[in-house]
Amino acid sequence: MNIARKKYQMHAELLETSTASIEPETVDHSQTIERGLHRIERISAVYLGQIAKRLENGLQITFDTSEAAVLSACEMQRRCAALREVTHDPLTLRIGIHQGVMLERAKDPADSTIEIASLLAITDDGIVISGAVVASLKREFKKLVHPIKDFPPEVSAHTGFPEMLDG
Repeated sequence: MNIARKKYQMHAELLETSTASIEPETVDHSQTIERGLHRIERISAVYLGQIAKRLENGLQITFDTSEAAVLSACEMQRRCAALREVTHDPLTLRIGIHQGVMLERAKDPADSTIEIASLLAITDDGIVISGAVVASLKREFKKLVHPIKDFPPEVSAHTGFPEMLDG
C-alpha cells in the first residue's frame, strides 16, 4: 500500500506596504528586498525547507512538516521586521502556507498547492495557513490560530501565531 507523502508549500513575498506615503520620487527597494530574500533562504535552510522557485520579490519553499513551515514563517517575519527597522524601507512580508501531496513520479499530475499558497499570502506582515495545514499541526500550535472571517468557507484560511512572532 502506497501512502502519499505530504508536503507543505510556502509562498513568501516582500512587497511595498500599502500604508507607505506616496514619495515624490521613485525609490528603489530592490537592495532591501534582495537582503530580505537572502534572510528568508537562510531561515528556510535551518528548518530543512527546499527552495522550489525564486521569484522577483519572493520565494516558494517546500517543507516536510507543518510545524517546520510555521516555525520558519514566524522566524522569517521576525527577521524581516528587524531588517525593516534598520533600513526604514516601507516593506511588508506576506506568507501563505498550504498542504499538498509530494509527487512521486514525473508523470504524476501536478497539483495546485503552489497557487493556493500564493493566494493565501494576503496579510501584511502576517502568516495565513489553510485548513489542511491547521489539521496537521500539533495541539499546541492549533491553539494559536483563528479562522479568517472574510474568507470563503470552502477555503478555510487561518491566521495567528502572535505569541510566536513576538519572540
